[in-house]
Amino acid sequence: GDETFTDVQSDLSFVYPAHTYVRETNPNAAAPYASWETAATTLDTAVAYANAQGIRKVKVVGTVPQTTVNVAIANVEAFGDGWDKAILSSNAGTLNKASPMYVIGDNAFVHGIKFVKKDGSYQRAIFQLNGSDSVVSNCWINGIGTKTCMDGYGHPAGCATAGLITHCRFTGNSSSNGGGESTPGVNLFRLSGTARMR
Repeated sequence: GDETFTDVQSDLSFVYPAHTYVRETNPNAAAPYASWETAATTLDTAVAYANAQGIRKVKVVGTVPQTTVNVAIANVEAFGDGWDKAILSSNAGTLNKASPMYVIGDNAFVHGIKFVKKDGSYQRAIFQLNGSDSVVSNCWINGIGTKTCMDGYGHPAGCATAGLITHCRFTGNSSSNGGGESTPGVNLFRLSGTARMR
């Protein structure tokens, strides 16, 4: 259904769909992507639509592959119903290996999602967190591998320059020789700037 939100400052009320949905395969995908039946098929499509329409929530359903890099997640709550029900699968394959798959920017809350690597896919990081007021919580980052990375380090699980990462699980991630770091497995997640992890 719809949710009603009130702008306290101007005392104006407006109504918009509660969620924008995204799932792997959907021949019936259609804006406003407001149900599982009409869900978008890529996260960047769902987030871009939500941002344009002022929709706050983007729900991930099932395994959603991503075939582009630098997918912006900002000004939304991107979430799923658990690690077995909401999976973002990166397929960096022939894409720019010096770029993260997802860039989590300002005013974003990402939770309840599992990030995984499709076999044979390498990239610098599965996500980059740079929004000072953004949070990644209760996510599972699993099986990400890298061979190339900015700053001379392999940090396949991710990197953060701002924001908060909390209650997340990191398993099976690796960096390999030739990835700018001579010791496999070093620096799997890099924190810098004002970023925090707890």
